[in-house]
Amino acid sequence: MFPLSVSDAPLAYTFACIVVAIVFNWWYRSRKLNIRYGDEYVLITGCDSGFGRMAAVRFDKLGFNVFAACYSRKPMMELSCECSTRLSPLLLDVTNEESVEAALASVKKRLPPNKGIWAVINNAGVMGTVGACEWLKKKHYKDTLNVNALGMISVTKAFLPLLRQCQGRVVVMVSALGRFAMTPAAYSVSKFCAEGWANCLRHDLWDLGVSVHLVAPGGYRTNITDGTLLVKSMDKAFDELDDDIKTFYGEQFKTEMYDLMTVTRNGIWGKNLEEVVDVYVHAVTSRHPKTRYVVGLNGNLIFRPLWMLPTRLTDFLMGMSVPQPAGLGQVI
Repeated sequence: MFPLSVSDAPLAYTFACIVVAIVFNWWYRSRKLNIRYGDEYVLITGCDSGFGRMAAVRFDKLGFNVFAACYSRKPMMELSCECSTRLSPLLLDVTNEESVEAALASVKKRLPPNKGIWAVINNAGVMGTVGACEWLKKKHYKDTLNVNALGMISVTKAFLPLLRQCQGRVVVMVSALGRFAMTPAAYSVSKFCAEGWANCLRHDLWDLGVSVHLVAPGGYRTNITDGTLLVKSMDKAFDELDDDIKTFYGEQFKTEMYDLMTVTRNGIWGKNLEEVVDVYVHAVTSRHPKTRYVVGLNGNLIFRPLWMLPTRLTDFLMGMSVPQPAGLGQVI
């Protein structure tokens, strides 16, 4: 009905090739492993709430044996009531080496003889103190790094021998802010650290059959990004500043930062937390999982382009969007 002209043919062939490539990639990535989920064991950290709790419930429903590591006891009891007997709750503080060793010992006792772990999902994380870089003290960075990076390293190292037994998978929750740095600085720094170590680990384990997969969501509305908690965190950081620094930034700067966080959280951050859980499942069950997953609409349409643009351009864009201190241009 609409015959192609000679000049249209290359465009049509190119379009057809793109469609075929997309379909093939979808098919290739969607193929599942030929394993019995009921024979495999998965450890998930940070199961108190949010992504971790939802992941524990999902993997239990899929039939996996789940070690759901929680920071406090109440979520452990709630998960035990909600899930099947395949789920075993664990008390785990990822920042405490003794707690990590105790969790490892508990897991070994519950595993069948000569059985390892198929996957460790490093989900535990905190937002840390929020505020301008100049507001944050070394303690703020250490507290955030201890959970988001160093805690993840401790857990992964402890369970590597069990992962090697199954030639299993390490899944690491990083962030879009682990590729594109912005406030909150302590959180972003911790995610850069986590991503760097995970990449090093993947290279080390290349010939050992253990694979490493990064999950990098954009912004999502979870417990650690609760607006009230972010405001309290910023207030505390500001109140601890020396008077001359407070004067330089001013109360108006803080108010505008509040407004910017509120608009961003309510306007572009994702609401469907299941998107991240879907990625966890794919990373654990797919025959061909991705090395890196960028999750969510804002992750792919905002953050991914930002980390691909020239630095000078992103500096300009970020400078246009953040509030200006009251004392800008003055010498203090």
